Amino acid sequence: MSEKGTELRVQRPVDHAASPVGWPVNDVLIRRRLLALDRRYLFALPSITVGRVTRDIMHELRQIAVDYEDLLRSGLSVSAHFSERAVRAKIGDALGSAAWACEALADPEQARAHFLAAVAVYTRAGATDKAWRCPTELDRLNFYGLGELPVAPARVRQAAR
Repeated sequence: MSEKGTELRVQRPVDHAASPVGWPVNDVLIRRRLLALDRRYLFALPSITVGRVTRDIMHELRQIAVDYEDLLRSGLSVSAHFSERAVRAKIGDALGSAAWACEALADPEQARAHFLAAVAVYTRAGATDKAWRCPTELDRLNFYGLGELPVAPARVRQAAR
């Protein structure tokens, strides 16, 4: 094949530094676990609406948050493809969704507990916008909860003085 552009080119192998033992396999397994957890979370989301929510969905969302936490403990933050902050934000999302499910099941105490847990997780993840949204949901929950008189948030009471 003497004509220009018609010759076959074969890529030559390039010597790369050896990757740490077990690293590529662990990275792939972690990625698959993360994608499976994301899939479980996305399939659970449509079921947190009033009329469709069940205690099983609430437990599933809690379990998803626990599984994300287990994934972090397994060395996820070491991987170059994932960040600890992003997975912590996913934990907060799962806890927030569990709070919505508890609210739809008319269980405001559990909803409060999940919203407060989500605030702590979001704050640790550095997701301040999501962390600010949870107290707003708590205020809304307090306003409409259990027939009690609404109590203004502390920052509003301070501004009124």
